[in-house]
Amino acid sequence: MIDTAEGYGRGNSEIQLGKTLKELGVDRKKLVIVTKTHNRDPKTWRERLQASLQRMQIDYVDLYYMHGLGDAGDSDPGVHNSEAVREAVADLKNRGMMKHFGFSSHCGSPDFMHDLCAKAAEGGHVEVCMLKYNFRDYQNEKFSADLDVLTKAGIGVVAMKTQGGASAAPDRVKPFISEDFNQYQAAVRWALADQRISTVCSAMRNVDQVKENAAAAKSPMMSRSELQSLYMYALATHGDFCQLCDECTKVCPAHVAIPSIMRYQMYAENYAMPEVGFEHYLALESTQRANACVGGTCDLCEAACPYDVRIRSRLKRAREVFA
Repeated sequence: MIDTAEGYGRGNSEIQLGKTLKELGVDRKKLVIVTKTHNRDPKTWRERLQASLQRMQIDYVDLYYMHGLGDAGDSDPGVHNSEAVREAVADLKNRGMMKHFGFSSHCGSPDFMHDLCAKAAEGGHVEVCMLKYNFRDYQNEKFSADLDVLTKAGIGVVAMKTQGGASAAPDRVKPFISEDFNQYQAAVRWALADQRISTVCSAMRNVDQVKENAAAAKSPMMSRSELQSLYMYALATHGDFCQLCDECTKVCPAHVAIPSIMRYQMYAENYAMPEVGFEHYLALESTQRANACVGGTCDLCEAACPYDVRIRSRLKRAREVFA
């Protein structure tokens, strides 16, 4: 499975994928190619998908996502369930431009995710959901129930952001590393061990990471010591990783898009993708950026955070990164 999007590198990701597939002469039928659109107007999808197909030099995609539901400024969990979406999906399938339809969401808000999954199960036209899911969710009973709803409806679930910050904080994970514990493989195995998860979408920057993920996928069962180490790491780094739950945004007097900023900062600093972080950050309204934070004595966001993330210092760092 190869996952890309029209917005990745402003279309350059799709262009490079197309060039690579042509140079290697890969059998298209052996690939599952996924692309996405952030556009919320289904009337534009035929034109947008056609442009994506041209960039990738292919005739169809196996899966087309409505991308980033629940991102900053996107508050409707039923946006994928409109009649216009249904008509667009049917049209693109009839034209042979895509095989399956779904959506992706980075959102960690329990209420939004519950409504999003419930409406997907009711709609009948959503076939796949790509959702943030990692070992830090091991006690998240609400989200577990949402996964049950999707599974019962026959909707495939792709897990993303499976590293849970393990790759973003190598120094913090050092005390837990042993011959029996590779944090990257353990994080992938944890997600794949859940029978409700169809597969994992993982960003891989080099051949070593490809090999690690492939090895983890071949043997998803975790040993007791590996599982214990992963949970101990999760507890020890409880406040280091934003779970995108959106509780901070609800109380922020300046309406700063805190979870989105945290994610974009992670792209820029920890995922070695500064261009992606900057592109997304600059797409925010100026009033949603880190500079809009009141700062000073205001600590409403940190008081509301159920994960004890040091939000104010993280926003200060974001101002420096995206200056």
